[in-house]
Amino acid sequence: MTNILIALSWHKMLRLGIPFLSEVFFYAILLNLALAIFNLIRSPSGRSRVVSSFLPKDLEKKYAYLEPYGLLIVIVLLNMGWLDFVPSLIYGACA
Repeated sequence: MTNILIALSWHKMLRLGIPFLSEVFFYAILLNLALAIFNLIRSPSGRSRVVSSFLPKDLEKKYAYLEPYGLLIVIVLLNMGWLDFVPSLIYGACA
């Protein structure tokens, strides 16, 4: 939750239109949203349970089975380029 609030504050700074800092603000937003998503996907402190609470029972069981491998799955997806669309989605939302 904190990462989302930080990203929103950076977004407000981006809206100020300071040209030489806009790229810094954009990457700060991108980093904080990526951290927020990562924390929801896999977290040893139980925040990943947020995602499973929204799933139907059959998918919740499959998610619980894959949960220990969450970090490995994210790393594989990043290396395969399957998550390359995420920055463009975030940039489109910030523009």
